[in-house]
Amino acid sequence: MHKSLFKKFFTRHESNEDIIDYLFYMEVEDSEEQIVDCFLPNGCFEIIIDLADSVRYSTDEGVWAERPTTSIMGHHIQGIRLSVKGNKFCCVGAVLKHGKVFKLLPDKSSRIYGRPVCIDTYFPDSSKYLLDRIRHATDMIDKIKALDDFIKFRIKPNIVQPAFLDHSMQLIVQHKGDISMSDLSKRVRCSTRHLRRSFLLHFGISPKSFSSVIRLHSTVQHIIKTGKPIADVISDHGYFDRAHFYKEFLRITNLPPSVYFNQPRKISRFFFNQTLPSALVKQSII
Repeated sequence: MHKSLFKKFFTRHESNEDIIDYLFYMEVEDSEEQIVDCFLPNGCFEIIIDLADSVRYSTDEGVWAERPTTSIMGHHIQGIRLSVKGNKFCCVGAVLKHGKVFKLLPDKSSRIYGRPVCIDTYFPDSSKYLLDRIRHATDMIDKIKALDDFIKFRIKPNIVQPAFLDHSMQLIVQHKGDISMSDLSKRVRCSTRHLRRSFLLHFGISPKSFSSVIRLHSTVQHIIKTGKPIADVISDHGYFDRAHFYKEFLRITNLPPSVYFNQPRKISRFFFNQTLPSALVKQSII
């Protein structure tokens, strides 16, 4: 028997509205002895506080034999596989808006992209306080508040980055990744070389690679929501044919699309629902 709870929340702090897309709480329980899932990249920087007892995370770079702590933090640009030694997974987290991680982590050299990272790496002096507050919270709302407050007090409001970078990232997201680099550079009025160098410096990924991630995420989201065959969807998202889509899927996620679409997706499917449940959810954490 499979049971699940996934709720999204707005931030309750005005200062967080520019950086947080949404906060979430999730519980997944299954009668099976182990829960295995794969999270596809979405281009967002995510904070996930894992509340389960025994979890392993892996990427194409390898597997954690044991978790460094009960939390992970990572820039989601590669597929991440999750394996729960048991039949229950529980977590609280926040998905940051595209390109806004610099307000939380202004030091570019300290950011580690593309894989789960212990939150102690970024906040060695305060992560224990956050984890203790979440563990001792009596309900879901208090756990969300703890993470929301934690982010509020660690935002660097005076840190800025070039306006054309924010504009270019917004254009890529608006076009669902299906935009050429020449067209993008013209619209933000800078050379393709300067755009690429700036993306690498500030985001740790090239604009072309970021576009590929956004396009893949948008395509899979469309397939899951509509239930249409892959062949009927991919051409509308800029893929030449099934072979092109297969190659890109495998390159980005290190997983064949047939394996992903044939698995139950007990957990990751919730992240493709971009709509907040209702206005009541916003009120519930104020």
